[in-house]
Amino acid sequence: MSEGTNIHFTEDGFAEPHAAASKLYVYQDGMNGQLAILGADRDLWALREWKEDDQEQDDLHELLQWPYAQRQVLLPHRRLTFIPNELYDESQTALYRQLLTDNEEEPIYTYHFKNIPVKFLYTVYGEASLSGQSLIAEECIPAAAPWIESMALMGANEFSFLGIQLHHDTCDYVYFKDGGLIFYNRFPKADADEFNYFLLCVIEECHINPEKTHVVFAGNVRPGDENYQRISKYFSQIQLAPIAGLIQTGEASIYDQGQRLLNLLGIALCE
Repeated sequence: MSEGTNIHFTEDGFAEPHAAASKLYVYQDGMNGQLAILGADRDLWALREWKEDDQEQDDLHELLQWPYAQRQVLLPHRRLTFIPNELYDESQTALYRQLLTDNEEEPIYTYHFKNIPVKFLYTVYGEASLSGQSLIAEECIPAAAPWIESMALMGANEFSFLGIQLHHDTCDYVYFKDGGLIFYNRFPKADADEFNYFLLCVIEECHINPEKTHVVFAGNVRPGDENYQRISKYFSQIQLAPIAGLIQTGEASIYDQGQRLLNLLGIALCE
């Protein structure tokens, strides 16, 4: 498995009978996606990435159809809002809908953070489905949620903690102060200059003191690359998101490359 290629890992011997004791996690964004299958004690059975034109995933449809003990599908949010638990009121659905959509027929999903006292209300692009089958609400998770919760746990004892996750052309930021969620948003990232611009915007908006802030990177980033160099201009306490504590596998390269799939693997930390 070389750097920069899609991850395509399946443990030798993994077969359909193992599914009944395993959990399937899928991230789906149009025709592109990622998949993780975890067994007992977070043993990693499979980890995949694919794109619409990928010809090396002949068994993918079969893997998705097996009868797993649990399945969770991470969906990119179209719009979102956070509401503190103490302010959330189920009778105010109409008001929440006005915050998220003009379409009265568009479904609104609610995710209950496990470690943060906030409700995550969101809409998705199109119908929530997996491999052509409609999903029930309990099977859906907003794709950003496991990463946000992972960052909350990692930064629980930090005075000032910034999580950054780089995707192909976007970047997520989440900021915690004294363990409390202060900020989350996603911005475009065409190149390192645009990344630098929005990084400075977040620093200013959240009144972040770089000298007192711990930063954890995840996604498409490696020490020494352009994006890493930009953030190291402002922060000195920087680390890549640790993967070793989330899963168990004998495939050493997963620990190196898997941090760009933290949305998926972070679910294990948040259960």
